[in-house]
Amino acid sequence: MRINVDNIFKFDFKIKEGATIFKNNNGLYLKNDSKIHELNETGAIIFSALKQNNSIREIIDLLATTFEIPSEKITLDILYFLKGIYQNKVLSIYYNRININVPSWEIDALQTVQVIVTHNCNIRCCHCLIPEYNNQFLTLPDYEAIFRQLYALGNEFINFSGGELFTRNDIFDIFENAVGAGIDYGFNTNGTLIDLAKVNKLKENPPKDISVSLYGHNKKLHELVTKAEGSFAKTVNAIKLFLTAGFNLTIKTMVTKFNINQVEKIAEFSENLGVENIVFDSTIFRKNDGSSTPLQYRATEEDLYKFENSKFGKELEFKPREYDSLICNAGVTRIAIDTDGTVYPCSIFRLPIGNLKKQKLKSILDDSDEFNKYLQFRVKHLPGECLNCEGVNFCKICPGLSYNEHKDYRQRYDFECMRTKAKIDGKKTIDRQQLR
Repeated sequence: MRINVDNIFKFDFKIKEGATIFKNNNGLYLKNDSKIHELNETGAIIFSALKQNNSIREIIDLLATTFEIPSEKITLDILYFLKGIYQNKVLSIYYNRININVPSWEIDALQTVQVIVTHNCNIRCCHCLIPEYNNQFLTLPDYEAIFRQLYALGNEFINFSGGELFTRNDIFDIFENAVGAGIDYGFNTNGTLIDLAKVNKLKENPPKDISVSLYGHNKKLHELVTKAEGSFAKTVNAIKLFLTAGFNLTIKTMVTKFNINQVEKIAEFSENLGVENIVFDSTIFRKNDGSSTPLQYRATEEDLYKFENSKFGKELEFKPREYDSLICNAGVTRIAIDTDGTVYPCSIFRLPIGNLKKQKLKSILDDSDEFNKYLQFRVKHLPGECLNCEGVNFCKICPGLSYNEHKDYRQRYDFECMRTKAKIDGKKTIDRQQLR
């Protein structure tokens, strides 16, 4: 049974005996048994209203009057709060007067799960984050059990990646098991192992989307990145086969110092192949073991400025950050599962929070001390230089990239600072030109 914004009114919520709120110089806190949890003002109001046996509708009206906030947002805030105190064993939930256990909350349904099926790869891209190619694999029965757990937690989509996932002989069986569990899927590939037989096999359990890595509009440029003779022709052939089969295809291009001045030609080449979706990304980061080797392939700051302010760079997007909100939804609406069963908040954010060879996923997400510690990290805990920066509401603040760079998700990620500043400066320049 799932609780969401539509059915929340069908349930009754009761605060357990012994749970209280107290305040000191550092703020508001909720105490239950011997455990203490930090509260914000909104949480304290919801808690007090529940203690007085107010209904959810009454609490929504109370918060709407107090804060002048739309009821839709209030309902979502209440859901987040209820989930938190339920997991901390402060809340009892009743349905038709029966005390129930709630396996998942739809607000936190795992919308996307990245499953890394192998670290092995048949090419050696210069920017690759995988430090070594190991033979640690989850088995087909492992994946069957994992997919059942994912479905029970509300997951509806898995993105498979590697390494190169088609180096696994059982990859089609893995796809079939995901679909059999009721989960749609997509995958990332370099395309070099794709042939007509594989494309026809894919039609048996069609993916929702396919992403193919393409780094150049010609053999020389593409293979300068892949370091693999013949890879360009094989990748282009795969793109043509996927398109002919009618699959939804996206080309993804990592922007390096080699190809940053050729993105327009790469886009034109892709469009001539018939590809409608092309994504350029300039975020090159350290290998998973901390090696800085890939960083030497980043474009220069001057070239990045031009790229980020071109039509191929990501648009500057205003995202107001609330003081008490999470930095991102890593671990909340998405997770990553590695080849050995290790679970991370996301594929970039390689903070180990558990292992599916030893634990159930729900237990990892509910009980991991490391993960729960991370979930306490909010916008208000960002470094002062971030909070005071003019770009704080534009910056793609990423705890995962900070962790990759510093092994500390609380620190600033300098590359993103530079990129955001380039976009802001570029917008100011354009605005000044338009005013003339």
